[in-house]
Amino acid sequence: MTKNTKKAVWASALSILMCLSLLIGTTFAWFTDTASTSVNKIQAGKLDVALEYATAWNADGSVSDWANAEGETLNFRTADNRAEILWEPGCTYELPALRVVNKGDLALKYKVIITGINGDAKLNEAIEWKCGNQTLASEYNGTLAAGVEGDAFVISGHMKEDAGNEYQGLSIDGISITVVATQDTVEYDSTDNQYDASAVLPVYAQAVGNLTVASGSVVNNATVAIEQTIGDSVMTVTYPGEVKLGTTSAIEGDKTTVKQELKYNGDKPSSAMSSVTIEGGKSVASYELTLPVADDNTKAVTVTIKYTKGLTGVQIYHNGVLLPANGESATYDAASGVITLVLKHASPIDILYDAVKVDSAVVTNQEELLAALSDENIVTIKLGADIDLVEAVAITHSLTIDFCGYKINAYGEVIDDEQLVFQIVNTASTSNKLVFKDSVGGGELISSYGGVKLCSSRAQFELNDVTIKCKKGYAVEIYSIGLVIRDDWSGVEKYEAINDACIVINSGKIITPIEGGSSNGAIHCGTQYGATGNENTVTINGGEIEIGDVFCGIYVGTHSSLTINGGMFNEKNPGTDHGFIFVADETAPVKVTGGTFNMDPSAYVDSDNYTVTDNGNGTWTVTAK
Repeated sequence: MTKNTKKAVWASALSILMCLSLLIGTTFAWFTDTASTSVNKIQAGKLDVALEYATAWNADGSVSDWANAEGETLNFRTADNRAEILWEPGCTYELPALRVVNKGDLALKYKVIITGINGDAKLNEAIEWKCGNQTLASEYNGTLAAGVEGDAFVISGHMKEDAGNEYQGLSIDGISITVVATQDTVEYDSTDNQYDASAVLPVYAQAVGNLTVASGSVVNNATVAIEQTIGDSVMTVTYPGEVKLGTTSAIEGDKTTVKQELKYNGDKPSSAMSSVTIEGGKSVASYELTLPVADDNTKAVTVTIKYTKGLTGVQIYHNGVLLPANGESATYDAASGVITLVLKHASPIDILYDAVKVDSAVVTNQEELLAALSDENIVTIKLGADIDLVEAVAITHSLTIDFCGYKINAYGEVIDDEQLVFQIVNTASTSNKLVFKDSVGGGELISSYGGVKLCSSRAQFELNDVTIKCKKGYAVEIYSIGLVIRDDWSGVEKYEAINDACIVINSGKIITPIEGGSSNGAIHCGTQYGATGNENTVTINGGEIEIGDVFCGIYVGTHSSLTINGGMFNEKNPGTDHGFIFVADETAPVKVTGGTFNMDPSAYVDSDNYTVTDNGNGTWTVTAK
């Protein structure tokens, strides 16, 4: 049998049914029966999410038809399409391909989990579960836009070759595949798309299993004989000896079948919280916890729940009482997301946590961009469309702008002459850093004058995978005049020296000038009027710089330094006034340790440690010896 698995999955710790076993007179244990699983208990709140399974396949193994999996029982597939499934050491069987489908009109994020194992957990020790070629993890997460069908995933079980006779007669059944979902930060309201950023995925768990009870127990008066654990991939409960059970199924011999469940009831507090005042800035998720213990039980059970990671300010209430209290306790580990409860009985659980801090924004126009730039809580801005920017902006806190393949077009007469588009400004107590990146590729800043200006001491700029195109001013500039436009060179008192500012070019491209402009150059690093001697730096690790008719390519002024470790450097007009590298202060250090140039960089290369190679095509390359 062939299959195409389009996506490796971070799936649930899957425990699926195995079957009756039959020993065939050898050292191997042979197992035979029909294996099936109940599928698709879907809990999706107000969203319309579905789980579908493959019902027909093309000749190449791809799925040709899908059906709703809710209420269905899925059988393992065999290469010869037989109904009888024979499990034996070394065999591998697959379920039909599954996929999550967003049938609603809202984007959602979802989690696929495996719940509801009945039978002998020991048999599961002999089975290795995978999704495609990847061993299944505890859960499978994803996001889907409105009306989108998710990628197919295939779950398989492999019986270990060394599975021995101890697995005879064991079986597992009652598996459920559960999809839980909540809204995703995609759709916009009148302000932004972050109104549901604090939504956490609901958690659902259910497990049924046998507990060994004390000798002589009767229905409704049973006690657990020895410490035992029942669980699934989400919730595990450990019952110590002498726990008093409530209503149970009929006891057969010394065993009774019990059911435990954690059910999500929504993002509002339970009725048990009616007398509790919830602080502002808190979100809540309420659950109904069902355990087989009696109401008057006095022995504590331990419940562990795999929950959402990274929450802060977590408070857990049991039946409206904040834990710890009454001999019960609750802990939450933010790194793993695990909640551990020590309880004597089951009743509503309310989990309170700090509303998720919104630290990113997606912007699609100038108004949204300016609002995000002015919000000090926003540290990442993502472009959602090309943006026309008609005014220069001040960067007053550290942040990253991810161009996401889009452009910022600041090309027009409204951008004042001699004004760069982004101007990084520090206060006495801050050191602000602006990072340009592009997680998609193709992002550009296009300016009728210049690009980025470092206007304060300790200001920083970093370029990664974005192209800056400028017509007149420097693409990136450290200059001592801050935000003041230099309208009077005699007014020395207007200018403030800049110290310890830095520019780092890791990747991306600088092109200047464009459209017949006469640009100052690519990068300016200089200070004056009262500099203290601390050094401003330019470091180029990669990327490409292309200059045409400019004053100079890279200007290195007083109390400044330039280090080039790599990249491509192309001077299209060798008649440039001051060359590709212009050192205005002969004491300023310039060091070239790598890169390819269409001009000879030997004057800046330490020949004892580095080699300049003439490539014979008008370019020179610098490498370490």
